[in-house]
Amino acid sequence: MDVEHFKGITGIKKLFEMTLENEEKVLRTILIGPPLVYLAGEEFSETYMSNRKKHNIFLKSLRTSSENLDFPQHKDYANRNKEVRFTPKGTTFDYSLVIWDDYVAVVDSKKISGVIIKNKENANIMKKLFEHLWEHSE
Repeated sequence: MDVEHFKGITGIKKLFEMTLENEEKVLRTILIGPPLVYLAGEEFSETYMSNRKKHNIFLKSLRTSSENLDFPQHKDYANRNKEVRFTPKGTTFDYSLVIWDDYVAVVDSKKISGVIIKNKENANIMKKLFEHLWEHSE
């Protein structure tokens, strides 16, 4: 199991750049606040979202509420190659998660820090949990 810690805007950028090397072409996120990519700035987030679309990586994003969805990018899901669902009422998380291939990133958006764990078994468990929650979300 490989574990990498990251901090700050540079770490957030590295995390999202890593997700573009996505063999499965699916990125799963559970977000508790504004989209994490926005922490890296508007220019980076626009470039990242464009690159994710060019790489044909579909984003499945679970949100705990409809708060923080004032960004114009949230109004046009089809052209952004993503789907957003809202978790059942009362579902809460302390951290955001980003799951792809053999990776799971746990992100504290308040401290702009987190860990990236590379482990196939761990990632598979998290994908199964994500998909279960996805099926029970609207």
